[in-house]
Amino acid sequence: MFRVGHTDTWVRWFADAVIAAAALAQVVLDFAAAVASSWHDAVADLRVDSAARELINEPAAHPVVCAAIAADLAGLSGQAARTALDQLKDRR
Repeated sequence: MFRVGHTDTWVRWFADAVIAAAALAQVVLDFAAAVASSWHDAVADLRVDSAARELINEPAAHPVVCAAIAADLAGLSGQAARTALDQLKDRR
């Protein structure tokens, strides 16, 4: 379509796709913020310097996190990252 002069149609389609992607991204960010907020209360009994507390604010920037990524993000060992993720999972 673009090469045969129908640029308006292509631009409209592309703009609609960008708007839809932005709306879905906002949904994911809102959900990640809600999860992080609920975790703040859920980990109140853990030490202030616990690995689980270190990871609470990561879902907004990293909505999908495995133990290896969690370890890198918080500067933890693999075992400490797995323990922290288990604590967060159990408290959700």
